[in-house]
Amino acid sequence: MNSESLFAVALGINPPWEVEGIEFSKDNKRLDIKIGFRRGATFPCPVCGTAAPVHETARSPEIYSKRNYYKRAIERLPEFYRMCYCDEVLKFLLSARKHLNWKNNSVDATLMSILLVYLHGKLEEAMSNQMSMTKAMGINYSVNWWKKRKLTKPPKINPLDFVMKKLDWRYEKGIPSVYNSRVILGDSTIELKNITQKAQETAPRFSLLFTSPPYCSLTDYHADQWLRLWLLGGQETPKSKQEKFKGRFVSKDDYCNLLDVIGNHIQLP
Repeated sequence: MNSESLFAVALGINPPWEVEGIEFSKDNKRLDIKIGFRRGATFPCPVCGTAAPVHETARSPEIYSKRNYYKRAIERLPEFYRMCYCDEVLKFLLSARKHLNWKNNSVDATLMSILLVYLHGKLEEAMSNQMSMTKAMGINYSVNWWKKRKLTKPPKINPLDFVMKKLDWRYEKGIPSVYNSRVILGDSTIELKNITQKAQETAPRFSLLFTSPPYCSLTDYHADQWLRLWLLGGQETPKSKQEKFKGRFVSKDDYCNLLDVIGNHIQLP
């Protein structure tokens, strides 16, 4: 019996598995589903139709091959970076920071997203010394924390091997066949207004609007994600943004104003 996951269908994935049998145990109130893989299953890339991830696995060695251009550059970085990453990883990150055209190239954007996910986290699960995965602590706090626990030497990691394994795992079950999608980088209070105006002129159909507003007074995304922002080309030391809508939202009035502005922009006729 062949079957496809509802989630896979919704995402446009043609999964390489099939359901070989289903058994329901009344005593244990348990449903057992036996899954088997289809023989010769492949994972087509939406860019060229070849087995994925051809482009990302080819791009990773290119970035890695340029790492030694940054031998001197890593020596000029603050102590935090040398304690957080081994030299091989740090050179690789500087190469990626310089050469990945993530704003305009989907392959580079995909590779950069993998690097951002595993930029910091638990030992052996990320490329860094021991850190939180969800947010990057401050430079002084991190250095003192590592010294206190005698973790001043970062783990020795081959960044190319690490990334290739993560790419293999990420694409193991296939990739979504999503077309006509676009990521817009910018201020939502401005960009949504432009999208709404264009929608009124061309009448495109939107089936779903998904938004995730910042938590009021709980977090500062720019300060908490400073290390990931650094990899994207930002400052090498964490700093809070003074710009409107880019802080911690300690003012409930400003926060409510932001939600009102966004809500007014997405009211389509």
